[in-house]
This record gives sequence, structure tokens and C-alpha cells, in this order.
Amino acid sequence: MIHLLDEKVKTILRDGEKLLNFYVSQKAKSSYFIIIRSENEFITFRVSNHPTSAFYSNRTFDSRKDLDLLLKDIRAYMDKSSWYVFKYEDYFSLKALSQIPFKRIQFYIDNSMGIFDYFLGGLVFYQSRKFGRNHKEFNIVSESFQAELRKLFSVGLISEYRKDKDNILVYINRSSRFMMTYMEERYLDQFKKDEKEIDYRYIELPEARCSS
Repeated sequence: MIHLLDEKVKTILRDGEKLLNFYVSQKAKSSYFIIIRSENEFITFRVSNHPTSAFYSNRTFDSRKDLDLLLKDIRAYMDKSSWYVFKYEDYFSLKALSQIPFKRIQFYIDNSMGIFDYFLGGLVFYQSRKFGRNHKEFNIVSESFQAELRKLFSVGLISEYRKDKDNILVYINRSSRFMMTYMEERYLDQFKKDEKEIDYRYIELPEARCSS
């Protein structure tokens, strides 16, 4: 049923709402949705038979539930929840992550002392940079970019891949790529101007230009 769920969800959408993206995970146990309305409002949710990280703030619906009840719950969630506004800083951050020119720079989630696994305090990101053959450095992430990464993770626009217990890599997922493409016409010209000032080893948001 999970492979046909997108068609079922389309039947409960209201005028002005559109299913922007739907995809099923490789193991076919989870499906992810982005619904958009107006020019830049969106909501995301997940349908699965297992929970996800507590730092993911959107709803996960139980895929084992009766289909009619499942669709009713999804509609109620969309009606009662505050939809997100996809702003320029969201586009800027995702675009910067997707275009890091140094292949040896990657972003990770801090799991020291079980911060991520046991939901201890706030989500913390750091940057790893490899240079030379055997050299690696770890860099802090600016406060503005740190806050933005937390937001993007919580709404499901970036995801994590666990290399091992404490090496949790951050990556751009399909949902974020669809959102970037959808908002490209509105924000790309501004990004091209701001891109010249980006220090990819210490990314900061162009706060003066951030607007909805």
C-alpha cells in the first residue's frame, strides 16, 4: 500500500494545495511527503512502521493503520498545524550545502555523550575537513548556520547517515532538492550574488538579505 499512498493523499488535498514530492525509502518501510500551498508555504510528514529521531519535529504516521483513518489523521494534521514558510535563508543554506566546492568538507551531528541518540540538549553540528593524505580538522559551525541546520533537520529537509556510532553525516535529501528546484526562480539570482562572499569553511547566513 505504501507505494500507492501518494495517490490516496492527493484525494484529501484542498484547493491550492499540491503534492510537491513523494518518495519511498530504499527499504520501502517509510514514505516522505511535501505538500505546498500559496507561493512558499509547505508542510512535510512521514508515514512509516517505525519512529525516527526525536529532533524531527514533523509527524510520523503509522503505516499499519487503517487507510481511511490514516488519511483522516493526515488531513487533520495539515489543518491544525502551522505550515512552514520557505525563506531565502533556507534556500541559501541548502544551496550552499549542495555546492560545497571542497569535496573533503562534510557536516556531522555531534553525538558525544549520546547527545543525538538520547536527545540530550539541543542538536549540535560540526564540520570535518580533510586535507592532504592523512590530515583532518574539525571546525565549529557559525551560530547562524547552526540554527538554520537545526531548523532544516527538524522539518525534514536535511537527513543523517550513520557511518558508525558517533559519526553521523548530514546530507541533502530528495525533499530539499525538490524545494530548491521549486523556489529556484525566486531565489537563485540573489544566491549568485551572495555566493561570492561564502566562506565554505565557516558558512554564515547573509542576515541582512534574509526575508520571506
